[in-house]
Amino acid sequence: MPGIAAALQSRCELRCLPGRAIDAAAVADAEVLLLRSVTRVDAALLAGNAGKLRFVGTATIGRDHLDEVLLHDRGVQVVSAPGCNAQAVLEYVLAALCALRSMRDFDWRGRTLGVVGLGEVGRRVATLASRLGCRVLYCDPYVDDQRWPRLPLAELLEQAQLLSLHVPLTRSGEHATWRLIDAAALARMPEGSVLISTCRGGVVDEAALRQALRTGPLAHAVLDVWEGEPCIQSATLDKVLLGSPHVAGYSQEGKWRGSLRVLEALFEFWGESCPCAMPVSPCIDLGRIDEGDVLARVMLRMVPLLRDDAALRALAPGDGAGFDALRRFYPWRHEASAYRLDTSDHEAATILRQLGVQVGAPVA
Repeated sequence: MPGIAAALQSRCELRCLPGRAIDAAAVADAEVLLLRSVTRVDAALLAGNAGKLRFVGTATIGRDHLDEVLLHDRGVQVVSAPGCNAQAVLEYVLAALCALRSMRDFDWRGRTLGVVGLGEVGRRVATLASRLGCRVLYCDPYVDDQRWPRLPLAELLEQAQLLSLHVPLTRSGEHATWRLIDAAALARMPEGSVLISTCRGGVVDEAALRQALRTGPLAHAVLDVWEGEPCIQSATLDKVLLGSPHVAGYSQEGKWRGSLRVLEALFEFWGESCPCAMPVSPCIDLGRIDEGDVLARVMLRMVPLLRDDAALRALAPGDGAGFDALRRFYPWRHEASAYRLDTSDHEAATILRQLGVQVGAPVA
């Protein structure tokens, strides 16, 4: 969580711990708890905190790791960071599509893309895909966006040659998403289709996914999220085309946005002004790129999916500590707005500009 220590170390007693090391003893006298998604905030964690906790801030989009009913009943203010890493996830999805074209000659242009969950990330994916010539359909019971047809999940799956998942993980209620994509759902998809999941492990039934990849209809899958994280199933990793350790949203800009959202809310809670601001991203010059698949070369430079896949596959089966280490020590990755290049590939230049890449001659 960049920026947290600098903003708070002179303001309060600050204790920094790895997310999975935050236990009941660590928060027994805590008034404020700032975290990311690996820390489960529930009755067990707060068993020794006798009403001292007043503020919980998670620098993530998702909130499924928080027992919000419990926190509400305790009078704890809860803040998350919706949209903080939406750009990073969008770039990951496009990089995955580019990798499919490079590795398996799967041309996604002109195909039908089904987006499940039209929140901040899903809208960005749908918008870019539309601009790139895909036919976009979406399923979201809470959103009505007239730009694309909204369908029930079953109907969307029957048409989706590409399926991109962007829902929160919920286990109860009318629209629960736990194992939303199960054997019956996958059986509805067209033969030769592709699934990309960047939301939460557990939304996809991995046993069903493995079967669909063995016998159809799925041709390929790209997973960034897994059931049972951090101890993921090697049988699933063996079947997917590409896998990564839950880092689709791990851009430095995205992490900073998450930290700032939490810090701004915390200082407002204290009745003070937030003392920090978003740092300026560097300018990373890729030079001139004209050979080969320019879009894929640039996207896989910005989002190093092949590197991340190799690092994940190098872990021993069930190595949860290794999975966490890949996340905790993830090499710096910047979003498209930090890059510039020259290219004569007009199509690639158009797409990259839409992402925020500076394309053109160097500024003198």
